[in-house]
Amino acid sequence: MAEAWAVLDERKITGVDYRYEFNGSDRPYPDGLRRDQVRPEWYVHDAVAGSDGQVILFVGPEKE
Repeated sequence: MAEAWAVLDERKITGVDYRYEFNGSDRPYPDGLRRDQVRPEWYVHDAVAGSDGQVILFVGPEKE
């Protein structure tokens, strides 16, 4: 995540939604995460481009 945040900052992408993934589940965060809930040591599993400079990141504490 720390590397991803650096890239997002560099590209001035501020509209980021975070979706939690761990062992194939979104529990305990089925409604997503706030930025302050995401840990810098976590991994980005996938990313989906949204509209107007937005992105959805699927993140979790372990490599997939």
